[in-house]
Amino acid sequence: MNEMDFERLALLKESKNITQTAEMLYISQSALSKRIKALEREIGKELMVRSHQGIRFTPAGEAVLSHIEHI
Repeated sequence: MNEMDFERLALLKESKNITQTAEMLYISQSALSKRIKALEREIGKELMVRSHQGIRFTPAGEAVLSHIEHI
């Protein structure tokens, strides 16, 4: 996990939408989704639940966000 990942997760927390976050970062939705999946594999936990209404962070995702806020 690097600083760009911190930014991605912080923006996802705000927007609760992968497509909107990808647009804010000037990357494709597919690229952002792939990076999220890679982070989840790296951490070994699912960070968010995806639905048509947007995303919701899991308890593991909330813990990562809390850690990011302290950095």
